[in-house]
Amino acid sequence: MSSNVDRAVPLGSSSEADARPSDIIADLIAARLGCDVRALSDDAEPLKLGLDSLGMMSVINQARRLGVSATFEQLAERPTFGAWRQLLDAPRAEPEAVDPAPPVSPGEPFDLALMQHAYWAGRDADMEFGGVATHLYNEFDGPCIDTDRLDRAVRLLLERHGMLRVAIGDDGRQRILPQPAWPGLTIHDLRDLDDAEQAAALERVRHEASHRQLDIASGQVFDVAVSLVSESRTRLHVNLDMIAADAASFRVLMADLATYYHDPDSVLPSLTYSFPQYLADRRQAEQSETHTREYAEARDWWQARLPTLPGAPDLPRLRQTPGRTPTRVQRLHHWLNPVERERLEHIARKHGVTPAMALATAFVEAIGGSSRFVVNDPAVAGIHATVLAALVSRIRVR
Repeated sequence: MSSNVDRAVPLGSSSEADARPSDIIADLIAARLGCDVRALSDDAEPLKLGLDSLGMMSVINQARRLGVSATFEQLAERPTFGAWRQLLDAPRAEPEAVDPAPPVSPGEPFDLALMQHAYWAGRDADMEFGGVATHLYNEFDGPCIDTDRLDRAVRLLLERHGMLRVAIGDDGRQRILPQPAWPGLTIHDLRDLDDAEQAAALERVRHEASHRQLDIASGQVFDVAVSLVSESRTRLHVNLDMIAADAASFRVLMADLATYYHDPDSVLPSLTYSFPQYLADRRQAEQSETHTREYAEARDWWQARLPTLPGAPDLPRLRQTPGRTPTRVQRLHHWLNPVERERLEHIARKHGVTPAMALATAFVEAIGGSSRFVVNDPAVAGIHATVLAALVSRIRVR
């Protein structure tokens, strides 16, 4: 899903009009890798130089911004930068002119995007393995926090970003409320507890927040709480329902929150584009001849492949009575220290894949063994390049 948080990003330098797309992409890659742009010779392989999946998506987004239609697969199948140059600099037809949609009125109800609709449906406890909120819960340990200042910073953040005031109705439509539904900062004062009691209390807060379903019907899609551990130590709890914003948006939100906390009088760049307007413009663009043709081509391609595709992995599942047994998600993780991570990245580059591809392959081997199955991963949709960004890694596993 495209980033839902409204943002303002400059259109870029005027020199881009005179440069070849591949030169602009080369500068982007060199900046990400911290190397001289001259290292990107025609024989150089960006993946082996250390470009990861997020870097690949930055390349694709920048290419789209320049009017070049390049996909992850096209770049992965052409490992050398010389081949990338040929793809990026190839003559291209002028894009079909599409009139923007009429301005969306503030507070006007609008339809959910496809991923939003999936998240909304998954909240239904009557669905098998439903009753789960797709949300991003994070904890940040740090020094003492001024709770009054934090409360004000959160309110400024909610005022700035309309999607943090979005309410999802029973009809599956959403509306941005004029005022936030956030009840205010929750403070857990644990300073008088001993170490064991503090650890137990913090674990209770984590457990409750990890399985919490925010009241999105009333417009509660974002929450912030603080645990006071000592006079000099606090834990910040941030909960974001991903029906309102995605992982890329979360980074924007936290940056803005930090700005407002440190300087409540900060004047951030005006937001000139909104998520409701993006969806309206996207629907308008989908009526174009180009989109209709590309959609038909993609549909026919997949229809031809469907008979040859395996199904989902055959995993053992617990029996669940819909609407009665609560679904609980347990996060399993393994920490790689810096040396191990560097070794993984080195091996991945040696084989011409990104670390994300290597980890996805290991995941597939762990859950599927020798069986063949399909991994379905959301692709990046068309993006209004100057105001939206995506944080998506697309992985093809056979």
